[in-house]
Amino acid sequence: MMKSGNKLPIFSERLKVLRETKGKTQKEVADIIGCGLKSYREWETGKRLPNADSLCRLATVFDVHCDYLLGNIDTTTHYVKLIHEETGLSVPASDLLLSLNRDGRQYVIDGLNLVLESVNFQNMLSDLLAFDSCSNTISAETQLAESENPSAREHYIKELDRADLSELHASQNLAFLLQEIRSKYKK
Repeated sequence: MMKSGNKLPIFSERLKVLRETKGKTQKEVADIIGCGLKSYREWETGKRLPNADSLCRLATVFDVHCDYLLGNIDTTTHYVKLIHEETGLSVPASDLLLSLNRDGRQYVIDGLNLVLESVNFQNMLSDLLAFDSCSNTISAETQLAESENPSAREHYIKELDRADLSELHASQNLAFLLQEIRSKYKK
């Protein structure tokens, strides 16, 4: 992240990537924001920065925050950064969630709500957390099991059996969840 100093390299790189991602030519973007092609090329080649008005227009055209273009944040919007920091989701996953909402794909949002609010999904998460806990226990118990202590071996076997059961419950809950989603959208 670049918070101070020369912003030209990161700005020009991000501007070019955004333009290419949108499938636009330099002239098309220049026309959309109402500037000359020469000025736009200077921005994209890193010769100079646009004025504040042009910067805001670029941000609007590419649906990003001005701070992203300038290199002050590494996420396309402050919302992506907030979602990423608060949930632990990756930046691309956070950006995808926001873009789905921006693009008006209500059926996708409805589907995600259904998944996240589903009892089967919540059960699956609980099972995965339990399995993770068992896995950690098993790792510690493996060292004990390698010892000659018979009670440690017995405990290790019980933990292993419980972990397999957790995996099974997680798979069943995932299957129930997928069935629930399919039935909702078949109607």
